[in-house]
Amino acid sequence: SEHLAVAAAAMRDLENCRKLRQCEQMLGLTGDPADADSAQGGDPAIADDVYVHDGEARWALVAEHTRAKTGFTVAPPEDTDESVAAEKGARSRKFGAKVQAQAQQRAASDALYAHLYAQLGQPQGLRNLDSDAEKLSFGREFPGKDVLRAAMSFIYSAKARGDTPHVFPGLAGSLLAAYNGTLRRFGLVDFDDLLFYAGAVLQLPHVLHSVRSRFPYLLVDEFQDLNQLQMSLVVRLQAGVGRVTAVGDERQSIFAFRGASCEHNFAQFLSVFVDATVSRVGQHTKATEKQHEEMEDIEEDPERGVMASLTRNYRSHQSIVDLGNIVARDTGRGSALLERLRVPLTAQPTAPVVPVAVWANRTIHDEARVIVRRIAALLASGDCRPADIAVVSRVLNFGSYRPTELVEKELLRQGIAFVVRGGSSALKSQRMQHMMALVRCVANVHDDVAADTCLDAFVRDVGPAARKRIVEYAQGSSLRQLPMFERMRRVSALTSLAAGGLQKNARAALA
Repeated sequence: SEHLAVAAAAMRDLENCRKLRQCEQMLGLTGDPADADSAQGGDPAIADDVYVHDGEARWALVAEHTRAKTGFTVAPPEDTDESVAAEKGARSRKFGAKVQAQAQQRAASDALYAHLYAQLGQPQGLRNLDSDAEKLSFGREFPGKDVLRAAMSFIYSAKARGDTPHVFPGLAGSLLAAYNGTLRRFGLVDFDDLLFYAGAVLQLPHVLHSVRSRFPYLLVDEFQDLNQLQMSLVVRLQAGVGRVTAVGDERQSIFAFRGASCEHNFAQFLSVFVDATVSRVGQHTKATEKQHEEMEDIEEDPERGVMASLTRNYRSHQSIVDLGNIVARDTGRGSALLERLRVPLTAQPTAPVVPVAVWANRTIHDEARVIVRRIAALLASGDCRPADIAVVSRVLNFGSYRPTELVEKELLRQGIAFVVRGGSSALKSQRMQHMMALVRCVANVHDDVAADTCLDAFVRDVGPAARKRIVEYAQGSSLRQLPMFERMRRVSALTSLAAGGLQKNARAALA
């Protein structure tokens, strides 16, 4: 949800950047060389590269020139909470004081743009970027029922590959730049940022040598779920050395939506570590000269890597394994890589072979009825006990979608008792999320998102009214940039409600 909130803020920021560029054009300012080039041939507000990295400084310059040219001055709005609500506040407020400040700046820039357009832009025949017809067409660039989630899917995939905004022309590249810029403005990095910067640090020879010396061996589990950034770290750490073991099954790859590049990674691993020859420095090897210099203290006997296939399945009967072998063979035809990876499996010979039936149903309702009808038949025949029957689903909970919901309803309708086991990962539990918020607060006192979570989860007697007073503390003054923790400390010291203080019990809770 925080990723979606950052993406939504980035989209709003892009609209704000377009207005900034047009304001600079109206005032005859040059924000950067790209703007100057655009101004000669058209409207810079509709240029391909929309995002502006130094927006706050450039808006300040626009405000200064506007005041000198027209005498118009923008005062910061007193009620920041309303400006946040106007921009889908429930999501924005989650980011605490920093997003409040961003919403305040955006409200001021909107007022500045409206004034300049009325005074200068409309007479010049420029487009009115406040009109719905001139809004950025995110829906066209990221089609789908939920434009925000479609845009977030693009961001996930791009960052998982290590792509920079310059790789993508037009609105897609601008959104990726705005997303990264919004993270930096809040002092945050996401998981793919951590991987990207780790790879950048490992480009330094002395750092790479130090890490290799400290961690000479590398074991990678669930290899099929690595994205390209993670794979590049594996290659960077072990290329030309080969002290790496990877365990994975490309048939179990389920994280393509988060950028996992299964076939690419298996092909690269086989090429670099299995089919390549790793030898002592100075002898013939496929390593580059630069890698030789970085590995001068590492010695290896000339040898090739090994690929071993685990062919025994301990989870299923032979009939199910046979069906899996057929599916794997038929879907892997035509790919030399998949034919190499997909070896036939055998089952543990401890259970009798039972037939496997494959049913195709027109609708999910038909599917539920067929499953429950089969369960009822097995119970009526006496061939199975209720405890012998299971309905297995890959994902029990996926947002509001519940794959077993219709089966559960049909079982209830037939009067068949059942038990649901499994669920979300322990890491996604509320208790774990609260603990991680505490850790984030200790690591970064400017993390207002974590501070807001801790305030809500661990501090009693601080209700919505008290939290609003904390968020609004010192708005409109030089103190508005204070982190959430500092605001809590200062507000708890105020004894007067008129001065923005809290009730006695809330002050005691914060103390």
